[in-house]
Amino acid sequence: MTYFHNKIIDSFRYNHAVYKDGTSNIDARTEYTASALALEVAGTDDAYIVCSGYAQVFQALLNQAGIESWYVTGNIIDPSISVYNSRHAWNVVNTGEGWTAVDVTWDDSQSGPAGTEFLMVPFDQGRMASRTYDTDSLPANVISGIVPEHMVHENTGLFF
Repeated sequence: MTYFHNKIIDSFRYNHAVYKDGTSNIDARTEYTASALALEVAGTDDAYIVCSGYAQVFQALLNQAGIESWYVTGNIIDPSISVYNSRHAWNVVNTGEGWTAVDVTWDDSQSGPAGTEFLMVPFDQGRMASRTYDTDSLPANVISGIVPEHMVHENTGLFF
């Protein structure tokens, strides 16, 4: 998992323009995600994605490796974090010893090596505890089995 996490961070850059100007909607999300792996295969150094792209590329790699995982969406709910009450995407992964959260986006410093603060973190620890999980992004058995009930909410329908 760490290899995939670091490879994505080394290969892609976060598209701040899409996030800041509010055009990060379903079309942009699909476009960035669909082109991300193709750009990597082509050897392009100019691959930009948003959080959903990071999470979907990570999900695709985990699927190929046979690692049980889910692409999830939700909100950042901690007012001390600059992106408070915004939509976000990340992954939950079965490590074989239990389920953890992975946020490749937030581990991308953009200017240095990949961070690990959001790599295989328990749901209720650190800044991972500042999130809610959309009920439609995880199957009911996964929600009831791994995500604390107070962190689950209905999807607002907003895009990120």
